[in-house]
Amino acid sequence: EKMWNEAISSFPDEDKSEVFGLSSNCEVMLTLHQSNDFISFLQFLTVRIKQPLSIDALLQSVHTTMSRIPSIDEYEADEYEMKKEPLSRILSTEISFFGHLISIINDTLKTIEMQLLMKIPVTPEMSIALFDMLDNKVPKKWNKFPGQSKFNNWIIDLNKKVDFFNNWIRRGKPDWFNLACFSNPKAFFCSLHQKYIKINNNIEIEKLT
Repeated sequence: EKMWNEAISSFPDEDKSEVFGLSSNCEVMLTLHQSNDFISFLQFLTVRIKQPLSIDALLQSVHTTMSRIPSIDEYEADEYEMKKEPLSRILSTEISFFGHLISIINDTLKTIEMQLLMKIPVTPEMSIALFDMLDNKVPKKWNKFPGQSKFNNWIIDLNKKVDFFNNWIRRGKPDWFNLACFSNPKAFFCSLHQKYIKINNNIEIEKLT
């Protein structure tokens, strides 16, 4: 096993172009192409933002945004619990929604960071996402719920929503519910109807208004 691990560790991180029957100049051409893309990307940002930019300043902006992204607690409810308490299903759905959204945000920021460090090629999608953040706009890929249109306010709003559900998990069902925190308020009202039906001897849902 040790010999296998040593052999695998000795492999290069990137295969040489000759392995694929290509000229060694291909690596130079690829590096040049990526460098030109990166320079064009910086020129694009400078023109649109209308202020001088440096790699360090862009990285600092990305790192600051990373530090502002909340983390959401894990939550698992079995089928029996969700049948007994319909709101448990809503909580599970919301945790899943925001967990997925936060994962998308973190992946985007990490990719932009890697591109600024020139560890991976620059892509138009990430360039636009970075420009949107610098222009105080919410990147299109992140905008999964209605609310604030300005990026800074949107981040604050996201933290409030996540805090609400984290407190629900940690302290139990709240005494009041902030509808603005739900990604799907209609589903929340439906779960309240279901709970009311259970309490009132299975009254028909059609009779509720």
